[in-house]
Formats: sequence, structure tokens, C-alpha cells
Amino acid sequence: MLKINRFFFISILIGALVLTYCSEVTAQEKHDNRLSPDQYTILKNDPKNIPSFSFIVTSGAYNINTTGGVALGGGLGGMFDLSEKVCLSLNGIYQYPWNIINTDISSLIQGSSEKRQPWQEYDIGGTWYPYCSFIKTLENFKFEVRRKRTQIYQIPDSVELKLGIRSGFSEIILPFYCSTKFSAFNSFTGYNVSDPVKKKILMTGTYATNMDIDMIHVGLSYEIIKDYIIKLNDPSDGKTEGTYKTQFYADFLFAPIIDYSNIIITKNTYPIISGTYNVNDFSPKSTFGFRLGYSQISYNDLFKETYEIGYLPGPKGMGLYLLVKGGLCFSFN
Repeated sequence: MLKINRFFFISILIGALVLTYCSEVTAQEKHDNRLSPDQYTILKNDPKNIPSFSFIVTSGAYNINTTGGVALGGGLGGMFDLSEKVCLSLNGIYQYPWNIINTDISSLIQGSSEKRQPWQEYDIGGTWYPYCSFIKTLENFKFEVRRKRTQIYQIPDSVELKLGIRSGFSEIILPFYCSTKFSAFNSFTGYNVSDPVKKKILMTGTYATNMDIDMIHVGLSYEIIKDYIIKLNDPSDGKTEGTYKTQFYADFLFAPIIDYSNIIITKNTYPIISGTYNVNDFSPKSTFGFRLGYSQISYNDLFKETYEIGYLPGPKGMGLYLLVKGGLCFSFN
């Protein structure tokens, strides 16, 4: 028992000495990377002076389990800062979906939408910033020094922080496959539009329709804005510059209108006979959802990236999606 206690005590002592040494080395490295004011010149450090208008050309990949696949596409958008407190945005995107669970799903389709349309999204929104603050912080800046080596130095930097309240309206037109052949899909309940009784029929098989979602979003955003040009006083060590807007956001989604287009069936498969079927009135839907996202605009590199995950209103229990977008960003003051 005594030997075990000694071993335990010695292990703790050695661990404490190692942690102390590592912390001293790390602190020394940080101190060594911290430049004195006479070693650099700040040519610009004004995060308030970011461009007021941005024109964005996007391309994206949208993964959603209602289709069991991925959609790739592109679109146009714009952001306009009316003032320090108000920003407006407008976006539109077209995407082409394909199925990754069954690439030959088209051969299984027994009925198609009478209004077949591509994947489209239109969004208009605004953000009001009740809280804006400037802070001074130590930032790590990357410089290209002699012989094209990279060195990181710590230099005081001004950063603007903005807390915003977001709201807006979106319309999404989404090609949608519904099948009882795959567990990844749910099923439609419909009726023949020529049936005055509107008898409910479970649509067994595989069908294609379009889903039109009119959606309202309300949420919060948190933005970090930087705008700097810093030059090292040693002429051979060059300078670094960057203008960035980083945004984290969370939205609550509510869709008061969700419509499926009618399905046209040309073959008789009892109890389903040929004709036009309404699958909108009786099929289960979810009117609520959410999204969490991150986006960053690098004005120097003319690039915007967005990553988003959420649950989209639509078919009940099947709205989970992942969105990745990237594109060119052209900005003007």
C-alpha cells in the first residue's frame, strides 16, 4: 500500500512539473511573438469602414433527405447596409437535384407532377442591430517575412461586434420524390380530383411532385467585423491586410403555406387508377423548423462562404438538411 501511495505521489509531482514547464514555454512564445509599437505601423484599422453594398454570385450544394440526394446550383444575391443599424439582403438560387439513394429512381416513378419545376429559392430579409460595440483585442496576424517564410505576431486590433435581430420571407420550390419502396421516404395520401367524395387513397409506389413552401423566418445574428492594414517597420517584412465580416445566426422558421402539386398517373395500379390526384390536402406536413448557420465574407479575396444546418418545414419528419454555399463577392462603398 505504501509503494502504491509513493508511486501515485511521484506521478502527480512529475505531471505538475511538466505542466508548469509547458505553460512557461507557451507564455514565453506568446511574449516573443508580441511586437512593440515601434516594430509595426497600423496603416488602417477601421472595421466601421467595410463596404456598404455587396453583389454575390453563389454556387451551392444542398443536401436534404426529402429527396435522398444532393442539389448543385448557383444564383445571385445582394446585401445593402442602409446604416450602421440596418442591413437588407436579397437572394435567389436555382439548383439541380439528383438522387444518391437510387440514381435510377426515374424508372420507378409511377406518376409525375403536373407542374414540374427546378429547385428554386428566393429570400428577402433584413437585420436590425440594437447592439454595436468596438473592442480592442490582441490578434494573431500572419506576415510573410524574409525568404517567404511565414511568421505570426500578436498586435492590438480593433474589432466591431454586432448583435442583430433578423426577419424575412422565403419561397422555396422543391422537386420532391415520395415512395413506399424506400424507408428514407414517406408516403402520400391523396384522392382522385374527379372523385366527388374525395376518398382517401394511400399512394403506394413512387411518385414525383413539386413542393411550394412560403416561409417566414425570425432569429438572431452575431457578427464580428475586421478591417486592417498593418506594415512591419522592417522594409523586408512586408505587410498584412484583411477585411472580414463573420456571422453566426439562428432562425426560427414558420411556413403558413405548404403546397404539393397534383400528380398525374397514366397507368392503372389497383386501387389507383389513371387520372389526376391531389396529394396536398391529406398528406402530413410540418409547418415549423429552424436553421443554424455560419458565414464569412472576405472582401479582399472576393469570396463568401456559408455553412448551414437545419430542419425545413415540409413533409412531416423529413426536413433535416445540410447546406454549403460558396461564391464570389463584389463590394462597393
